[in-house]
Amino acid sequence: VPRPVVQVFIAVPGETQPPKTCQVFLSCWAPNISDITYSWRREGTIDFGMEPSDLFTDGQVLRVSLGPGDKSTTYSCIVSNPVSWDLATVTPWESCHHEAAPGNSSYKDVLLVVVPVSLLLTLAGLLSAWHPCYS
Repeated sequence: VPRPVVQVFIAVPGETQPPKTCQVFLSCWAPNISDITYSWRREGTIDFGMEPSDLFTDGQVLRVSLGPGDKSTTYSCIVSNPVSWDLATVTPWESCHHEAAPGNSSYKDVLLVVVPVSLLLTLAGLLSAWHPCYS
């Protein structure tokens, strides 16, 4: 079995989400394999399984709600077939709070300011070129 790839997708915060928590979806994928089984393990716990209500797409996607106590918690996606297995591990808290790190602006925040200001300045320049002021 080739090494799986795990991606972290951050859910948009809802009204019912407690403060200082983050809900993420962990997606696991292994290329070019048939007859494969996906399972998840939260590292540091005795129980290797996850709640069925948090698993989607035959176990490929796991929904996880994280709090401040989960900063170093890792999750492993295990892919297996009757012959072999492999796993990939991720620490979702890092992705969850990467954008919120102090002093770091995401490119989206920058674009929200730069694009409107650039458009406004361009429009002002075009208007002044078409309608010059006469004294």
